[in-house]
Amino acid sequence: METATFNETKGIIVEDCCNNYAETVITRHDGSEFVLYIDQTNQSNKVFSTELMEYWSLARKEQTS
Repeated sequence: METATFNETKGIIVEDCCNNYAETVITRHDGSEFVLYIDQTNQSNKVFSTELMEYWSLARKEQTS
């Protein structure tokens, strides 16, 4: 299982994919990456994607302050 803390994360890209799935690519500062496939037919999964981006953005702001 792949993991990355917000501090280890360089980038997050969420793209709509086929069959109602979103592809979320997590890129670490060392250049390695992994992909999450999220079912977008479930409203709570859409909330997850949105909140993931919000928390990551907040963590980045805290790192640069």
